[in-house]
Amino acid sequence: MKQLNWWKSIASFLVVLFTMPLGHALMMIMDKTMTPEAVHYSAFFMGLAGLIMVVIGVFVKGDTKQTLWGLFGGLLFWTGWIEFLFQYYATRWGTQPEMENGEVVTRPEYLILPATFGMWMMIMVLYIFSTKNGCNFINWWQRV
Repeated sequence: MKQLNWWKSIASFLVVLFTMPLGHALMMIMDKTMTPEAVHYSAFFMGLAGLIMVVIGVFVKGDTKQTLWGLFGGLLFWTGWIEFLFQYYATRWGTQPEMENGEVVTRPEYLILPATFGMWMMIMVLYIFSTKNGCNFINWWQRV
């Protein structure tokens, strides 16, 4: 019987959970310290740097190196190309923030995020039923 390494799973989950706020913090710092035009250019190059890091991660040797390149590359990719695009379209479409007692509880870009659920489901169905990959979580779902 194969030994289960719960501590590795929990540690991996916590690393990802506590790394995600870095992308959000970077986004907030850029919003507060840069002009809107500079934010657009910076976000583009941040996403490009993230994409390059993910591609590098595919070719480096060693699971840990691949994981770290992918984690931080994916973080920059998501923050630069995805989150800032949500922000752009929320502004373009005039989406208002969710307010309670005159305070912003949810920024406009987070209110349009649920619209991507269908796309996410489509990609997950593709991965679960059609592809071979190195993701243990998806491989587990494929066996179930």
